[in-house]
Amino acid sequence: MRAVLMLGRAELRRRWRSVVVLTLLVGFAGAVALALFAGARRTETALARFESTSRSANVEIDAGDTTPAQLARFRRTPGVADVAQLHQLTLVSLGGQFLPAAAQVDDRFGRDIDRPRIIAGRATDLHAVDELDIGEGLAQQLRLKVGDRLSFSSMSPADVRSQAPVVRPSGPRVTFRVVGIVRRPLDLGGRGAAGGVIVPTPAFLARYRDEIGSYSGSVLRVRTTDASEVATVSKAARGIFGASNAFSFTNLSVEGQGAQNAIDVTTVGLYIAAGVAILTALIGIGIALAREIALGDAQQLTLSALGMRPRHRVAAAAAIALPIATMGAVLAFVGAVLASPIFPIGVAGKAEPDPGIRLDGVTVGLGFLAVVVVVLSIALLAGLRTARATGPAQEASRPGVAARVAEQSGTRPPVAVGVRFALDRGEQRRALPVRSSLFGAAFGVVVVVAVLVFSAGLDHLVTTPAEFGWTWDLTAYDTKAAPQHGDCSSLTTRFTRVAGITDVASVCNGSVEVAGRPVTGWGYYEIRGDIGPAVVTGRAPKADDEVALGAETLAAVHRSVGDTVRIAGATGSKAFRVVGQAAFPSLSDPQPLADGAAFTARALNRLGANGGWNIVVRLAPGADRARLAREVAPPKGLGGDVGFTVPTEIDRVRQIRGLPVALAAFVSIVALVAVGLGLVASVRRRRRELAVLKTLGFTRRQVRTTVAWQASTVAAIGLVIGIPLGLLAGAFVWRRVADELGVSAALTWPVVGVVVLVVAAVLSVNLVAAFPARRAARTRPAVVLRSE
Repeated sequence: MRAVLMLGRAELRRRWRSVVVLTLLVGFAGAVALALFAGARRTETALARFESTSRSANVEIDAGDTTPAQLARFRRTPGVADVAQLHQLTLVSLGGQFLPAAAQVDDRFGRDIDRPRIIAGRATDLHAVDELDIGEGLAQQLRLKVGDRLSFSSMSPADVRSQAPVVRPSGPRVTFRVVGIVRRPLDLGGRGAAGGVIVPTPAFLARYRDEIGSYSGSVLRVRTTDASEVATVSKAARGIFGASNAFSFTNLSVEGQGAQNAIDVTTVGLYIAAGVAILTALIGIGIALAREIALGDAQQLTLSALGMRPRHRVAAAAAIALPIATMGAVLAFVGAVLASPIFPIGVAGKAEPDPGIRLDGVTVGLGFLAVVVVVLSIALLAGLRTARATGPAQEASRPGVAARVAEQSGTRPPVAVGVRFALDRGEQRRALPVRSSLFGAAFGVVVVVAVLVFSAGLDHLVTTPAEFGWTWDLTAYDTKAAPQHGDCSSLTTRFTRVAGITDVASVCNGSVEVAGRPVTGWGYYEIRGDIGPAVVTGRAPKADDEVALGAETLAAVHRSVGDTVRIAGATGSKAFRVVGQAAFPSLSDPQPLADGAAFTARALNRLGANGGWNIVVRLAPGADRARLAREVAPPKGLGGDVGFTVPTEIDRVRQIRGLPVALAAFVSIVALVAVGLGLVASVRRRRRELAVLKTLGFTRRQVRTTVAWQASTVAAIGLVIGIPLGLLAGAFVWRRVADELGVSAALTWPVVGVVVLVVAAVLSVNLVAAFPARRAARTRPAVVLRSE
């Protein structure tokens, strides 16, 4: 055993530079893999932990004019854990934008339910009329900070009762002082992205209740005892408050599902990234460490002749892996803990109730042991292979087909030799594992190309509104158009006569229940031309007994295209045939991209789901978009965007697009380090061949060129194998993400990105090859041939 220790120490002293590089590689790769895995676990539970600590509502009810007796009866309903009552108010920003506003009736909101997290400032004084806490989204949009003032106009009760569109609201103008910036679970979904909800104090409500009108009256924020109780609570609420014209019941997937979908996508992405990082680490470390240990095979014959047993030779060959494994695992452990504040990422980072450094003992502890075990296992396997090299030197193996073609094609000697070095394993006793280098290069290319495909698909989705529900160009405002009794199919508009507008449709929306699941129903009526819902699969509904559902809805009610489902509205229920899967836009209010139901306008009206309505138009090719946007815009004082907005779910995914880019960078670094160490090992192993070449007349420049062609050949083969596999892998990942979002998985191939990758890969490997090429050029033939 003393001989093993002596040989191990000698090898460490002789190859300390390689040991340091390998230790850093193990630590870096291990830290990335462990941090990603621990980050995925933390991201996965972030929203649930936030909702638990904030006691957030999972149901919202527009209840109209409620009585204390009704509220008391509803609070006793089985399945209801807590209820906070708000009163909806018609506040209008001075820019003309309607923001959801509901004042607190008592102190239950923010105490028993929907507890806010204070980001800056403090909570409001419930006895102060002018104090206001706002969400981060509104603070960012309006560039507000604690201490600023925020003013609104308002609609009077007479404005609300008026049947005509209100151009100049006649309610009082009110000004708030921002005392805090807060974050609630409802701020993480679509409402938060659109500016959040304005929640004035009970004192404000007492002061202005008779002067500011309300469309919905009481708004009840409800927390059920369990998510499975939502259907029961919905039925009870309809029985208690259903007589009100303002009644609607919303499962708060409208607010939270977009955030949860984004978190789910992020979590899956982090787990995939962790898996890729682990695989990359295994490949890169395996190649580099195995090649480094294989350099000791030259002395195996001597050690065997001196009487050293095979197990001792294995231990001696693998001895350099002990410090690499232990110190690398320590670096990985420390790096993963220090990287923990980076996670969760995306919307989960806002939901995280306990940000900062966090030690995931299970993940990091098991990861530490796994790093040690994996590195030592790789070393033992490499040591076993090295210890077998005790036979006499044998002739070089027959070169491969590609190497023979290069040699026989009349190419310059450095080119032919470089190709042979990349593809020929060399003498059988001193064979080089060239296939592992080619595999490592191909794997790196696969990951980078897959990231390019994913990014191209996301860019195409973001820039193609029709993919996420906007099958038109602009929303339009016609002060003289209004549906009769809420029926959009009876609407007419002047926009059918405007030059440059080719298609016009009306879109109604209202609350419906699909197999007991509350969602937003959308009714489409084609006034002129062809505008319908964005269909992902199947087709749009044409008959009054047909419906297209979102992917989330289909999954929740366990239906697929072709099935029948019962859908209820205010006037009863009816069986509908599911003819397609659709994606839904956000118009005046945030809407889950994949949770809803699309009907004909007449079918939605017959269900009694009469809520909001919009006119939408499509423009002729080449039309003056700016002029037509002004033409269809609402009057001054009732502002609002007429163009599309990217759905929250897609925007959340877009915000984490840096993750796959960072993963591609990590894989590229590990692959380049592995290729570089492989080239260094190859130059060491081929010292005799390089000496012979220099004896035959190779100049230093030709030797450097030989190594450069060896590196370029490895890169070229990696590109040839990796690009098609990367295209397939990227397409698969993008389709999975698109399915998760509930949108079309249309692909755009990143031709320019692939071309840039090819150039960058060749340049990078040649840059990495510069050091071993310089070392090879300094080979001294007389010294090498005498020692060999």
